[in-house]
Amino acid sequence: MTWHEFRSPAKVNLHLQVVGRRPDGYHELRTVFQTIDLEDRLLLALGGQGIEIECDGAGLPAGGENLAARAAAAFAARFAPGLAVRIRLEKRIPVGGGLGGGSSDAATVLLALRALLGRPGSAADLWEAARELGADVPFFPPRRDRPRLRPRRRAGPAPRAAPVAALARDPAAGRRHGPDLPFAQGFDRGPADA
Repeated sequence: MTWHEFRSPAKVNLHLQVVGRRPDGYHELRTVFQTIDLEDRLLLALGGQGIEIECDGAGLPAGGENLAARAAAAFAARFAPGLAVRIRLEKRIPVGGGLGGGSSDAATVLLALRALLGRPGSAADLWEAARELGADVPFFPPRRDRPRLRPRRRAGPAPRAAPVAALARDPAAGRRHGPDLPFAQGFDRGPADA
């Protein structure tokens, strides 16, 4: 069994504005996200029995409740019936910290499986699977140098932001998690058309 390594980045909200409420009770949001240099590590291997996941972080759901496992199941349902894959998740992004770790892991699993299985389905089909898993899932690329899953529409220029530094805090322990994490470097371009 060959293991393939993928990284899934955390994100921060540079801007978050509630612009309305939908009939289903969710809020309509206007956001600007930026990935940061804090990443979970995912190892995937084709084979095994069904979809298997191992997690090394406290507070993570196991089995089919885990968002990364749900992403693999969604991929299998759409593109690869009978898929057998083993996933090892090394959690470095604090759980429940608003940094999008679960969403990033799910997006990484979708993109990794597509790459490992010869790119079945279209990018639009993959985006739809991501959207069904959660509102933030389509944002995440597996690495910052890869295209994002979310089709973006030009709605005007993105706000300019000076480079800043941030600290990620572990919400459960109330302490700093890792070194100062620079982000928003070169954040001076508007969103690209998909």
